[in-house]
Amino acid sequence: MIAKRFALLVLFFLPILAFGQVFGQATDIEVPSQTHQQQVDPSTSGSWPEVRWPDTWNADSNQPGYPVLEQARHFNVHVATIATGSYNHHPQITRVGDRFVAVWSNHLTGEDGPGQRVIGAMSMDGENWKSIGTVFDSPDQFRKSYENGRFLTAAPFVDIKDRTFAISIFTESVGYGKLDTPITGDPPSKTKTDEFGKLILKPHGYLIREVKPSGKLGPVFWFGDNKPEPIDGFKLFRTFEQTPESNVTREAAFALFQQLTDPLKLCPWDFNRSETEVVASDGSFLCEPATLLTPNQTAVRYLRDLHGSKRMYVQFSRNFGSTWSTATQTVIPDAPSKTSIGKLSDGTRFLIGNQVFSDRMYQRDPITIALSKDGTTFKQAHSIRWKTPRFKVPTQQKKSDGRGWGFQYPDHVLHEDFLWVIYSVNKECIDVSRIPIDDISLFQNN
Repeated sequence: MIAKRFALLVLFFLPILAFGQVFGQATDIEVPSQTHQQQVDPSTSGSWPEVRWPDTWNADSNQPGYPVLEQARHFNVHVATIATGSYNHHPQITRVGDRFVAVWSNHLTGEDGPGQRVIGAMSMDGENWKSIGTVFDSPDQFRKSYENGRFLTAAPFVDIKDRTFAISIFTESVGYGKLDTPITGDPPSKTKTDEFGKLILKPHGYLIREVKPSGKLGPVFWFGDNKPEPIDGFKLFRTFEQTPESNVTREAAFALFQQLTDPLKLCPWDFNRSETEVVASDGSFLCEPATLLTPNQTAVRYLRDLHGSKRMYVQFSRNFGSTWSTATQTVIPDAPSKTSIGKLSDGTRFLIGNQVFSDRMYQRDPITIALSKDGTTFKQAHSIRWKTPRFKVPTQQKKSDGRGWGFQYPDHVLHEDFLWVIYSVNKECIDVSRIPIDDISLFQNN
């Protein structure tokens, strides 16, 4: 459902700058000015680099599209069951101490339905995973995706000095309206266009807890100005100041705020932030940004198109995301789906996603990786994995809202000699692929 929605209203979360509930009644911490809205870069648009893509796609349906990374190995992180929930998506992965940690969104039947929670797993070697159970518990009763209620979505981990925090985004769906229905509400709400009309979402804030090197989880605390009212049967959320056992100081909380609002590190589906949603020069609605820096420190932001072009769009910034160029279409193919972007230690930039040429929408097989020395000219593209397996919970397939075929929504972490890529399989199971860095280094191999 996230793939279909698009917010039409602008930033809701700016009241956090008042630091009312986040940092208490008063603070001596200087708050930086908020300039990360969708402002157009005043510099000349024609001065931006051209985005290039390799012409190596094989359209034969019996082939994996791009050359396969033969040394890649694939491992199960989580296998869906009826008991644990047939919907698992938005996976995130990191290293904490001597282990891998992964979290993802989980629902009994469907995407972004009320009651959606965040669960996780840990591994010492990346190959054998053990469940750590619920990381952030359901904020509501489990209900269908189109019903009203509160849900959580897994977000990227945040590192503050030598501490790692798991993040979940707290959102409330409050119903559908006709496409021409004016949006009202207190607090201001966002709207997502769906086949039923406008799904009205109210972003509330974040639930956060520390993941410790021992593998233990710290206490959950609330972060945001729009703390929801408690409902029967569910816990009342406490701020970090009301949770002294979290050992989160005001300075640490401020560092968390800076990370969550950094325009170069935004969670692709953070409904608290208007920067995750962009209107292109041709009027296309764009979402789920992935950002990198070129060698000359120009920020390049690739975005997914919701209008069906099956091409990625791009924006540029010379001031680390304070302002952006107008988004324009590129030659990069897209399923469409969410991407993950990063850099090897030798400077090779990579883009992981479903960069496929296909007449079919949401062709999320294979999952791919493209390589570039500068972040705009991609020299190579490879298939990480193809031939999607069947659903693990077939009896639930028609009862599940939002599950879809393919390897999708990747995240990654670098560790020693390997790139580890986590993704959902059919939005049902969670797998990870291990790729030797030597196989994807442009500087070492050329």
